[in-house]
Amino acid sequence: MIPFIGLGTYVRALFLTILFIEVCVSFCLTLWSFLQKPLFPKIISPAAAISALLFLLPYAAYVFAEKEGVAVNGYSYIEKFLNIPAFFVILFTIADAIILSLLLVFFFVKIRHSISAFSVKESADKLKTGICFSYENGMIKLINHKMDELSRIITGKEMTNALDFINSIRNRECQPGTEVLSSDNDIMIHLPDETVWRFSVKKIGDMYEITAADTTDLYRVSEELKLSNNELKEMNERLLKYGENVDELTKSRERLETKYRIHADLGNALLATRLYLQNNDGNADDIINIWRRNITALGVKYSEETEYDDIKGLIDAAKAVGIKVHISGDMPEKEYIKKLFTEATAEALTNAVKHADAKHFNISFTSDLFSFTASFSNDGKMANESFYEGGGLSSLRKKTERMGGRMTVETEPAFNLILKVPK
Repeated sequence: MIPFIGLGTYVRALFLTILFIEVCVSFCLTLWSFLQKPLFPKIISPAAAISALLFLLPYAAYVFAEKEGVAVNGYSYIEKFLNIPAFFVILFTIADAIILSLLLVFFFVKIRHSISAFSVKESADKLKTGICFSYENGMIKLINHKMDELSRIITGKEMTNALDFINSIRNRECQPGTEVLSSDNDIMIHLPDETVWRFSVKKIGDMYEITAADTTDLYRVSEELKLSNNELKEMNERLLKYGENVDELTKSRERLETKYRIHADLGNALLATRLYLQNNDGNADDIINIWRRNITALGVKYSEETEYDDIKGLIDAAKAVGIKVHISGDMPEKEYIKKLFTEATAEALTNAVKHADAKHFNISFTSDLFSFTASFSNDGKMANESFYEGGGLSSLRKKTERMGGRMTVETEPAFNLILKVPK
C-alpha cells in the first residue's frame, strides 16, 4: 500500500488542511461540551481533538523539516506515522469529520430547544408590543426593540431611564405630533402615524414592568360607540317628545268625539220634543227618558288629566279623601320619567280610592345602575278574578313601553303596580 508520505504534495496538503480544521473544530466543541450537562459530548469531543492532533503533528513536522532541509530519520514516532498507508489516513480523516458533524448537529439541536438569556432577548425583540423591565431607580434591566422605537418617537431619544420616560409622558413632554389622550395608570398616546398605544406600568416586587400595546382598533371602536350612543340618546329624546305629542293628539281627538256625541244626542232630543209638541207625534215617556240620559251625561265632569310638577298635589288630594300616603326613595330628576311616575301615581291612587277602599297608599322609588323603578301598593280590598286593565292602565303601559320600560300589575296578595324604565 502506498504510504501517506508517498502521495502527491497537493493531496497531502488537502488532507493536512482538513485535519487542521478538524483539530480547531474539535477543540471548540470540547470547550463547549463542558458547559453542557450530557456526558457523551464531554468524552467524544476531546477524543476527536486528540486523535486528529496525533495525526497532524508528525506530518506537520515532516513538512516543516522538508522545507528547512532537515532530515527526520531517527525519529521513530514521526517515521511510523509517515509510513502509515494513505488509505488509513484518509479513512480516519473522513471518520473524524463525520463524528465532528454529528457533534455539531447535537449542539445545534440543543441550542434550538433550550432557553438562554440570549434566546429570551431575541424573542422579546421580535414582539410587536413594547416591553421594559427596570429597577426601582429606573435603571433598565431588559428592553426590546419596539419599546426603544416608541421612546424615540414619543420623546425623541432612546430610553435610558424607565421612570424618566413615564414621567415625561405623564407631564405631556412629547414630540410634536404626539398627543397624550390620558395620563392615568394606563396611558393612552396618539402617535403621528395615527396609531394609538396604551402604556401600562406595574410594580412586581422590586421591579417595574412597562408594557406598550397597539390599541388603535379598540380606540376607534370605542369612539364610534360613543358617537353612536350620543346619536341614540338624541333619537330617544325625539321619540319621547313625539310620544308626548301623540298622547296629546289622542286626548284632543277623544274630547272632540265626546263633544260631538253629546251634541248629536241633544239635537235628537230637541227634534223629538219639537215633533211631539207640534204634532203630538211620539211617546212622551220615551222623550223624557232621552232627556234624562242627556242630563246624566251632562252631569258627568269631563275634565282633562291634571298634570303635576310633583306628587304634592296628589298627596293633598289623598288626604282629603282620608288616605294616608307613605313615600320611600326619591323621585328621578329626569323630566320625562318624573312625568310618567306622576301619572302612574295618579292612576294607582285613583284605583285605590274607587276600587279598593284603601286607607294607606305606599309609593317606593328605587334605582340601580341601569334603570329607575316605581312601585305603588295599598292596603285595600284585593282585586277580584275578573280584573282587567282599563283605559288608564292601558295608556300607562303604552307610555312605559314607549320609553323602553316594563309595567307589571300584581293582584295577589294585594294590588301592586310596578314601573321600570331605563335611565
